[in-house]
Amino acid sequence: MTQEAIFGQRRRWTLQLSAWLALLASLGFVLSLLALGQPERLLGPGLGALGALAVLALLQRGHGRAAAWVCILALALCVVVLGLWVDVPLADAPEHTPRSVHLYLLPLTLMAYLLLVREPALLRLSCCAGLLGLLAWLALQPNPLGITPALAEAERARLVVAAPLLSALLLAGIVHLRSAGLDDQSRLELDLARAIVEEQLELHYQPQCDAWGRALGVEALVRWRHPVQGPISPARFVPLAERNGLIVPLGELVLRQACRFAQDWQAQPGAQPLQVAVNVSALQLAEDAGLERLLELVRQHRLPPQSIKFELTESVLADQPERLRRLLARCREQGVCTSLDDFGTGYASLAYLSQLPFDQLKIDQSFVRALGSSERALEVARTVVQLGQRLGMEVIAEGVETEAQREQLLAMGCTRFQGYLFARPLPTGECRAWLQAHA
Repeated sequence: MTQEAIFGQRRRWTLQLSAWLALLASLGFVLSLLALGQPERLLGPGLGALGALAVLALLQRGHGRAAAWVCILALALCVVVLGLWVDVPLADAPEHTPRSVHLYLLPLTLMAYLLLVREPALLRLSCCAGLLGLLAWLALQPNPLGITPALAEAERARLVVAAPLLSALLLAGIVHLRSAGLDDQSRLELDLARAIVEEQLELHYQPQCDAWGRALGVEALVRWRHPVQGPISPARFVPLAERNGLIVPLGELVLRQACRFAQDWQAQPGAQPLQVAVNVSALQLAEDAGLERLLELVRQHRLPPQSIKFELTESVLADQPERLRRLLARCREQGVCTSLDDFGTGYASLAYLSQLPFDQLKIDQSFVRALGSSERALEVARTVVQLGQRLGMEVIAEGVETEAQREQLLAMGCTRFQGYLFARPLPTGECRAWLQAHA
């Protein structure tokens, strides 16, 4: 995911937060005006509430950019109307007119800057400058639109207090929630980026075996021990890396360490051939250059053909089939095997798969776990095994934890297994010792 996608995600978050705060602020003004007996003056809060609802509706439909402009327009109109109400000059002492509208300057300008952070710099700066000029004009002119005083002094006093308080609460809410949520995530992103650069992440390897428990290969699984938070699950930091664009350097780090492991194993006297499987995200293959970088890393380690296997999830099948076929053929040409991971859970169809030159199919562990209790899971596993055999592919089942599961899969014709029945993911040294004992 690109840097633009990161800002897009943060803009959506900021928009949702600002819309809910604007809605709450508008409701607060509605209640205060009704309490003051001024129902005819609900235009400003009404604009704010309608704008907030429009922002939420646009976000729900995926129109983030339109929602940003609606949000800014609604806030600006609300500020203008509220400013004219609160800052109507006193009939007997216009020089003492309260100037509370300028207190909206900071939150509104901050909001505009955050929402337009991915717009061209000139557009962003001109928008913020326009807001500053508008609010400065409202604050400095004694009676900008020639409105005659319409509020009693007591009513004015209440609104003069309510307006800046509401503005301060809006700003405090934005700053607090951003610091509590986005800052934590940003800090974790920075820590992950630092861990990748300094190679603080390590790999564990889970053996892949034949029916008798002899090692055929291993799958490389990335692990991260945060210096403060301790071990962080891959289910947390891998999606984070995919969202913020770190998945590309993270994937290259994993492949580099996996190639070193394969290289060290091959250097041992009498070592049996070993295949190391590495998970590759669809985002790493978004451009042809991404695949070429991965293949270049494999070439640099001068490994025997088929020593490295790329495991791709079914999400890659959402791409153009012709392009994907070309990428898979390129891998095979370079001596790198490919495996379709988690088959049966997502995009793949039998007709689609028959056109793609994968070397291996991997039965998802959700079907393996349900073998003893679900007839559907049994049929899916049997179909995958038969499909793989007909297409000339290897079939491997992951998540095998019991002897009964192994026996059922073996009866279907599946002869490759991965799971706790054979071994858990092991650190490098322990895995090397396990492989020596089960070669």
